Amino acid sequence: MVFTPQRAPRSIDLVPLHDLPSWLSGDFGTAAAQVGGNLMVLAAFGFFLPLRFAAVASLPRILVVAAATSATIEALQWVFSIGRVSSLDDVLVNTLGAVLAAAASRRWWSRSASPRRRETPAFPDEDGPVRANAVPVGEAGRSVGDGGSGSHGDLAASAD
Repeated sequence: MVFTPQRAPRSIDLVPLHDLPSWLSGDFGTAAAQVGGNLMVLAAFGFFLPLRFAAVASLPRILVVAAATSATIEALQWVFSIGRVSSLDDVLVNTLGAVLAAAASRRWWSRSASPRRRETPAFPDEDGPVRANAVPVGEAGRSVGDGGSGSHGDLAASAD
C-alpha cells in the first residue's frame, strides 16, 4: 500500500492540512479509505513498540518515533519516484494513528516493558558486585558441574 507504484509523476506537498480537505470532499468510501488507511499505516507499530521497548513507553516518545518513521516513508516514496504524493498530511495522520494505537495499549506497558527491569544475576561475585554472566569456579579452577574432566577448559592447568 505504501510503496505500490502509481502511474503518475511524483509530487510533494509540504503544506500542513492541505491534502486533508481533498480526502474528505469525495464520497464516503474514498474518505474512509484515505483517512482510515493513513491511520492504520503505523497503528501496529504504535501499539506494540512500547510493549517491546521500555525506552519508548511514553506517548511523546512514540509521537517522535512515529513521525520520524512516517517522514522516512514519505521521503522514500519521493526518492523512489513511484508516482505517489509525498504529503505532510500523510505524516500527520500516520503519526496520529500510531499515537492513538499506543494509547490503546497503554494499560499493558508496565507489565511487559518496565523501564526499571533488572536482570536476575546467575551467581554473585565474591569480591564485588553481582555479575549476570558469572561462572562459578571449583577448587581446581574448573567450572562447577564439569565433572572434574576439565572439558570446559582449565586456563591455569593449560598454562603449565
